[in-house]
Amino acid sequence: MERADHPMAEFVLGIDGGGTKLAAVLENLQTGEQFSLSTDGGINSIIDDPEDSRRHLRSMIEDIVILLSAKEGTLSGICIGSASVMTDYEKNHWCEELLSQSFPGVPIGAVTDSRIALEGALRGEPGAIVIAGTGSISLSKDSLGQMKRCGGWGSLFGDEGSGYWIGCESLRAVAKHWDGRGDATLLTDRLLEKLQVSTFEGIIQKVYGEMDRKEVASLSVITGECAADRDPAAMQIVEEAGAHLACLASTILEQTVWESKPLLSYAGGVFRMGEQMKRSFLSHLGPWNSVLTEPHEQPAYGAVLLALRMKEAARY
Repeated sequence: MERADHPMAEFVLGIDGGGTKLAAVLENLQTGEQFSLSTDGGINSIIDDPEDSRRHLRSMIEDIVILLSAKEGTLSGICIGSASVMTDYEKNHWCEELLSQSFPGVPIGAVTDSRIALEGALRGEPGAIVIAGTGSISLSKDSLGQMKRCGGWGSLFGDEGSGYWIGCESLRAVAKHWDGRGDATLLTDRLLEKLQVSTFEGIIQKVYGEMDRKEVASLSVITGECAADRDPAAMQIVEEAGAHLACLASTILEQTVWESKPLLSYAGGVFRMGEQMKRSFLSHLGPWNSVLTEPHEQPAYGAVLLALRMKEAARY
């Protein structure tokens, strides 16, 4: 008597296509068990080399295929969030096309990176999020699933309060100190040391010749350290950054119609800069600070929740 075929385990896949790395979560729909994967290299094809972005995603797909094979699993829904996606469920996005080549017939959706951050932080519930990493943006979802955004317009005419904005403001403070147009600041010596140069001219060569937006944004760590050491210039920059981010949050909360008291969460490296950033953000939120909550889950899990919805929608 032949043994019946062993049934395949059913999974959904969520991918967080960040600017510097990819993170993925596979969830077993029968057991609820989750498996996490990550790989170096981001997928923002708008500002990075598109071929690099494709190569990084292919590498992640290969790892996912291997894991699915080991778990004797099959996929029934995929969602990927990325900064290279301009609008949720963008049709024929290259991420979607690349995934469909490896997983034909599986419902696939490509959404913005801010959307999966919102879904993960609030576990799919209505509310809002302000995100401050290299860039900055706020996003809200009402009880009907209607979305609104504020900010996120890039470094040329937006991204106030972001890591890149803080890095640029810190460089401006150092330039003014170097010229004699501004007060002395700890930022000068700390940035000279960080960039391994001895003059402001050396900083110019480094920044304009070698550094991209992410690397300029990484200077915000130095700003946070100087603010913790009570440097006036750094403290002022952090205070203004908190005010900008609070403005993004309060604006989106006020523009959204809520049936009940909403939740507000946050994400991004800027919120890990130190206590002054948190204090500034909270103080400028005003009455909205009572709805602030820590993020519950990572963005990749937010993508899992959206993949589940896509699976259910595909049944009808």
